[in-house]
Amino acid sequence: MAEEEDDGYEFEFKALCIHETWTPNRKERMSLLVRLADGKELWIPYANIHEDSEVYAKGDSGKLVIKSWWAEKQGYE
Repeated sequence: MAEEEDDGYEFEFKALCIHETWTPNRKERMSLLVRLADGKELWIPYANIHEDSEVYAKGDSGKLVIKSWWAEKQGYE
């Protein structure tokens, strides 16, 4: 059996995106402000969000999947 490769995306949260920032030319998202199920609000750099996440833009809610090292840096273990 092949070993599963760790892609660094291990943290999942229930979240609602309440704001987003864009590059000056509005071509790329830079970060999302999300409200987690525990009520905490976090700015998440867009590059740390996994493609399996359901939360990508303002108004999205559901499963938020982010890089584990970043979540740990924010105090989540």
